[in-house]
Amino acid sequence: MQATRATVFALACALAQPAAAEPGWYGFGSFARSSFDSDASSPLAGGDDKDNGARVGAGYMFTESVGVEAGWVDFGKAKRGGAVPGLSSTRDGDVRANGPFLAGIASVALSTRLSAFGKLGVIDARIAPSPDADAGIAGFFDSSGDWRPMFGVGGTWRLTRNWALQTEYGQFSKLIDRANEVKVSTLSVGMLLRLG
Repeated sequence: MQATRATVFALACALAQPAAAEPGWYGFGSFARSSFDSDASSPLAGGDDKDNGARVGAGYMFTESVGVEAGWVDFGKAKRGGAVPGLSSTRDGDVRANGPFLAGIASVALSTRLSAFGKLGVIDARIAPSPDADAGIAGFFDSSGDWRPMFGVGGTWRLTRNWALQTEYGQFSKLIDRANEVKVSTLSVGMLLRLG
């Protein structure tokens, strides 16, 4: 009887332990809602500044709480607001933003299935006109890009040993246009697959 109680107690303790992220490789993909924030003098000011985007990549956890990840994020596109000097009023003023990113990640287990994480890194984001946009809008943007700061916070809900549901809020600062800085924030939901 005592042995049975001890077994049940040990099993209960094991189930109560937080489910920390396991060291090793993982891949992820998500859909996101993007919001562009620009200065009042930017061609994007007052336009349609929200769109759907996506994010894909891979990471490696060195320990249960510290890792690194890299990937590609597509913020979707934003449309200029109102009349802009030098641009056609009859053609689209859409610009797209995307690029690769690299970030460090710190994770902490909150329960047997739930964990929270934060990340800090850089992104080489490029803002460029859509192919059907007014050719003149290219003069407002520097499509060469540059490495700029980014951060994110979110949570992971483990579904199985290898699969997890993940949600994240990210902010990507100081993306380039030639006269102003453009900031993009995202709210994403996706899946994470642990390999091995």
